[in-house]
Amino acid sequence: MHTEVMDTGRTSQAAEETVIAFLQKVNAEAIKQGILPDPIQGTVGVMSGSQLYDTINRVNRFYGKVQLTAVAKADTYAAGPLKIDIQVKSAQ
Repeated sequence: MHTEVMDTGRTSQAAEETVIAFLQKVNAEAIKQGILPDPIQGTVGVMSGSQLYDTINRVNRFYGKVQLTAVAKADTYAAGPLKIDIQVKSAQ
């Protein structure tokens, strides 16, 4: 599990940038915890486009600070991939 409080800004682009930055932090933390990254992309997880789009839309509903929490959907071994759910709530 990884949690961050982040500023969402006020535009759709800012919401997208917030989610991407959060996912990069989750990726770095997972690597630090021992999950092996894909040798080509350097990432440890997989996320569908619809899940990414849904997360960006949920972040976009808030103005200011949001708390994002990534939770593993299942036990994950070192070879991965890491599959996560992202929870979004106001941090105001």
